[in-house]
Amino acid sequence: MRRDVMLGLVVALLVLVVAVFGLIWWSSDGRWTARSVSWAEPGDNDTDLILYDGCFPEMRASSLEGLERVVVALETTGDRAGGDCAGAATVTLSEPLGDRVLVDQTTGEPIEVRP
Repeated sequence: MRRDVMLGLVVALLVLVVAVFGLIWWSSDGRWTARSVSWAEPGDNDTDLILYDGCFPEMRASSLEGLERVVVALETTGDRAGGDCAGAATVTLSEPLGDRVLVDQTTGEPIEVRP
């Protein structure tokens, strides 16, 4: 099987798994809502990434890792809080991001990783 076809199948499978997980995750306060990630930055160690999007009381993140990209999902629950703030959730990868592309599960677009 050609490498580009195989890579496409792997990415499609990763997106599907993240979407299914998003549908079954619930909170005691209501349903978790998928949000796009505004930007990301490294965490306290080389496998943590902090994902940012708005002001929500609860946020959670998950990831599916591939050889060339990492697809991340960000979910929130509750109402958006007022004021100027940046809500964040941390996701821990199995290995450092390195040269892999960080991709938003909601939009399918690359996410800017700030130093």
